[in-house]
Amino acid sequence: MSYISNRLTHWAGRNQGTPESQYDLFINQILVHKRLLYSRCPQELGSKYGGVKDYTIPMICFTDIPFSECEGHCKSYSMFGLAFSKRYLANCLASPVGYVQSPLVHQAYSYIHHGLLSLKDNLEKLNQPTWTKRFEETGEERLYSVDSLRMHFRWMTSLLEDYSAEEFLYNENQPEPLESQADFFDKPDVKYFEREWRMIPESGFGPCCWETMVEGKLYFSFNERFLEFVILPKFHVDRFKSERDRIFANYAHQPQVLSFEDLRFL
Repeated sequence: MSYISNRLTHWAGRNQGTPESQYDLFINQILVHKRLLYSRCPQELGSKYGGVKDYTIPMICFTDIPFSECEGHCKSYSMFGLAFSKRYLANCLASPVGYVQSPLVHQAYSYIHHGLLSLKDNLEKLNQPTWTKRFEETGEERLYSVDSLRMHFRWMTSLLEDYSAEEFLYNENQPEPLESQADFFDKPDVKYFEREWRMIPESGFGPCCWETMVEGKLYFSFNERFLEFVILPKFHVDRFKSERDRIFANYAHQPQVLSFEDLRFL
């Protein structure tokens, strides 16, 4: 058994109220239209220091946890999954998340965040909100503003995630850890074990060929050639197979269908 998978799986329908509504979303919104919605997720990095406000960023999340090990992970998400080629999603700019534990990362974020806001105020007082830089190698001139720098900085840090939702309490007076934190790294339900990958549209590269705007919402339009597996609860498999021709009517390549309950044996 491999420690990680060569596939990236998106587990869909976490916020749906019932298994029936999860099935409807999975079939009629995702598979039929061959698209995944960029959802806005809270980003809290740096919010503990210097008054950085929480904000949300659009993203689609995946995991490279092997099928045989995903049961615990899916308790927090759903049993409806789409497994893509990792190589394909990497080419669509998906990236693994970097998990951080040190408060120095949060403090550095807060420092840069407030430094950029201060720079913006000073430039506006000078009536110079933008500036240009010429690159001698290419002759290109690039326009900069504090807002564009903040956007790129946020995009870069949006690929960072806390090790755990719980805060590790540091002993600031001695190198020995606090006794109250003795079991902190023994807890199984930490973000680190989600092995998350993220696809984020605000990359500074401009609109990508796989992004589609529908009724004001941004979607990732996937190529079915690289959708390798469709996963759903065994209870829905027969129903799914009876609708298969309708669901895959516009597919040149059909993925393999797996029962969630059988993943533990793979």
